[in-house]
Amino acid sequence: MVFFSFYWNNKITSLFFFCLVYVKVFITSNTTHTLSFIPRVYDLSTTQLILKDEFYKTETTIEIDTETTLNGYKHILFDYDFKEDDKGEIKVLSNDYVIYRGVYYVTSQEPQENEISKDTYSYVGE
Repeated sequence: MVFFSFYWNNKITSLFFFCLVYVKVFITSNTTHTLSFIPRVYDLSTTQLILKDEFYKTETTIEIDTETTLNGYKHILFDYDFKEDDKGEIKVLSNDYVIYRGVYYVTSQEPQENEISKDTYSYVGE
């Protein structure tokens, strides 16, 4: 579940920007969810998890149950009741500094290989 976005600027100095976005898939039947990511900065306190719904454009701050760091990954455990086909942006803040930003999609099915493109999420068959 990886999306590659490339930008190439052919001016006097060529610049290449590479952006990698992971789509986190949440299951509606679960009320407790885990978000694992590599943070931009470690050892900051007061972590906040914010979900921004793509349709309603509302931001919801989620209470974090537990938070651990293991092998460079930060694992956040939280409770939230998602609705089927919700999608939007995930933002994790620590001391008002963004340490992770990503996108999420909610389904009642078990995750498969999915692909994200502009305005669409699609299943990638074998």
